[in-house]
Amino acid sequence: MLPLSSQRNPSLNYHYEEGKAWLGHCNAGISTTALSYAAFEFRLAIERIVLQYWYALSPGGIEEKDLKDIRSYKSIENRIYQLAGHQKQIDARFEFAHIVLEALKIDWPIITPNLSRFSSYWHQCSELCHVAWTLVSENEKLVQEVYSTLQEISQFLEVYINGVVNWMRVEEMPFREVEEKFITGIATADDIRKYLAEKGAWARVEYADARPPHFIGEAIPPKKV
Repeated sequence: MLPLSSQRNPSLNYHYEEGKAWLGHCNAGISTTALSYAAFEFRLAIERIVLQYWYALSPGGIEEKDLKDIRSYKSIENRIYQLAGHQKQIDARFEFAHIVLEALKIDWPIITPNLSRFSSYWHQCSELCHVAWTLVSENEKLVQEVYSTLQEISQFLEVYINGVVNWMRVEEMPFREVEEKFITGIATADDIRKYLAEKGAWARVEYADARPPHFIGEAIPPKKV
């Protein structure tokens, strides 16, 4: 059983680990107070993960004027839609990234954000943070349903915690045009591979801290003219 912390932590996995710890303390749902705290932490975990996607989408980072939007899950979600398009476009962007990573032989488990499921789970967790839950928490059948739901949410979040919560941003215009064509359905996966084979490609990791950048994967040499 994981310990419960006494200090808050801004790391990506913090709220998930706290929620998982509370879920472990609930004695399979018998402790309804522990269920409530698990739901509260999982709700924060959802906000933290989705916030990470927003941050990765913003070249200039999140500024002070954006802080008011962090108070609302819906505001964070809307910012992502504004920057990346609707869910179908988001799925295509991540599919594009997976094709490029595969071509470069980079094994990064970048996870596509399912914003509709995040939203659904956020609202389910929120219901357990209100007094209405306290009033019905003696209903054993309902308690077991809640426990099962929180287990499901925990498993869903674990995929993101163990994967790469990031966004591959294409900066160079020629390649960016290829990405946009793929997103709109004009270009196919084979078109992307053909472009990479002709133009060549390489990948480098750059860190926000003092660690030096380094190359990763296998570079694709450009096709000789």
